Amino acid sequence: MGLKGIYAFTVTRADTPTRRNLLIETLRKGKEKAGCKFTWDVYFSGVEMVPAAQQYADFCVGYDDNVGQHVVWNRAFEAARKMKCKYFLKIDDDCNFLSQRWLKKLVRASQMLGDNMILSPRVKGLKHPPPRSEPCEVPIAGGKPIVLEFLSEAIGGVCRLHPMHLLKQHGFEADVRMPAGSGLDVFISKWCKANTIPMAYVRHVNVRHDTAKQEEADAAYFKHHSLFQRVPYIPAWSADDAVC
Repeated sequence: MGLKGIYAFTVTRADTPTRRNLLIETLRKGKEKAGCKFTWDVYFSGVEMVPAAQQYADFCVGYDDNVGQHVVWNRAFEAARKMKCKYFLKIDDDCNFLSQRWLKKLVRASQMLGDNMILSPRVKGLKHPPPRSEPCEVPIAGGKPIVLEFLSEAIGGVCRLHPMHLLKQHGFEADVRMPAGSGLDVFISKWCKANTIPMAYVRHVNVRHDTAKQEEADAAYFKHHSLFQRVPYIPAWSADDAVC
């Protein structure tokens, strides 16, 4: 699987030293442990671009305003579509990759499952882990079963793999009217359920997201975090923008 096969994107508001360090570690470990080549673009939303990120990211995009996740999703998806990628991968800016060859294993699992599911590594360290099934063995013709934990309500965006054909076939587009920092993962889950697309953790691929520890270590960042869970990005507008 080459660079054009997988397009990953990360949107970040790395406006404190702690968040910038988390971003760099995410990029560094993510590239080192992926086990395959892929395109990884980073979108800086409402903050200056971090020069150190450019040594790991394939491309860095800067927004003067915090445009939120939804605007970035749509732009990233268009980039992946133009590149004719097979997989679209969302990675948070604070994802700690635990498994070696995490991406190669995740893509291989998707292929063996017919590229008909939305998959994520098993996420450790969550403050509020999503409801999920007991581990289930899914039989694979000619191979060992894949152990999955199926998610019933939501599949987070810490590290989430989407086969492009599912997004195109069922016409997914992020709703830019939603709160800038929230809603996308819930929206994805509702879309999956509406289109009977399973969501699952892949048990043999692991990442960590220490929510509680991050909140304690970076109070300045999380002081405004809840605001962006409620307020959408509203672009500047004037009467000159009106179309008559």
